[in-house]
Amino acid sequence: MRKGYSQEQFAQAANIDRARYGRLERGEINFTLHTLLAVAAHLEITPSELLNEVTAEDCEPWQDDTDPD
Repeated sequence: MRKGYSQEQFAQAANIDRARYGRLERGEINFTLHTLLAVAAHLEITPSELLNEVTAEDCEPWQDDTDPD
């Protein structure tokens, strides 16, 4: 995230509802493709650049408990 942006400023600049963006930041809800694209566009990077920052550990809360791995 770029320094100097408040949550409200970033959400407004990326055309995302501020309350929704806050929930996204706190991990309360998942990003939709639309939101991912909006954030990437505002940061002037590709969606894959955003996703490159995601680690396997970041995904653990969303893994299915029945996954044998």
